[in-house]
Amino acid sequence: MKKTILALTTVLVGGSAMAQLNVGAKAGLNYSIYGTKIDPEPDEAPDAATGIGFHLGGYMEYMFSDNIGIRPELLFSTRGTKETETTTTTTDIFGITTVSETESENTGTLSYLEIPILLTYKANDNLSFQAGPGLGFLMSSKTKFDATTTTRTTSGGNTTTTTSSVSGDSDSKEGLRGMELGAVVGVTYELESGLNFGLRYWRGLSTLNEETDFGPVSVKTNANVLQVSVGYTFIKD
Repeated sequence: MKKTILALTTVLVGGSAMAQLNVGAKAGLNYSIYGTKIDPEPDEAPDAATGIGFHLGGYMEYMFSDNIGIRPELLFSTRGTKETETTTTTTDIFGITTVSETESENTGTLSYLEIPILLTYKANDNLSFQAGPGLGFLMSSKTKFDATTTTRTTSGGNTTTTTSSVSGDSDSKEGLRGMELGAVVGVTYELESGLNFGLRYWRGLSTLNEETDFGPVSVKTNANVLQVSVGYTFIKD
């Protein structure tokens, strides 16, 4: 009996000794791609909205053993989007030809509080891989619209050109999902000094838009975010 208790004590003490707690901070860039799936599929599918953002925050990594651990993070993350479109219309009435060309640009910024909870596997002292779920809470949504229309009117060999512009902006989360469930995979390379470099992919499993059914048409938009970061582990227990 005493030998059994001694053996259990040795295992517990040994496991506790192997456990390690790491705490650090990180910051970096986001490249976002918002893909939209429309059912039934239209003749011309819309281009994916893309853009640049940033993230910053901290992480805590608890290693159960030399190789396996859990890594929760808390990040403030922005996802930029930018869409450009050019449309041209031509009319010809009683010999008067009018050509209108409109160039529009939509830019937006979605701000999230992200909480990834990742399983970590350390391949060696420097290289580790992470995978797991993540939650994103939408903090704000800002959009800006700019459009310029150039109209050329030709009559009797004479051409006149006029230009008009319109712009606007909004700050509203209406119609957007307040919480996003994501799947996260990534890799981190850490130097002995604690400086580390990370590459990560976040896939939004839930749609960006709250409503996806519009009569006979279904519209679903999901986030794909590539994150590149630089971090520093300042506590290694």
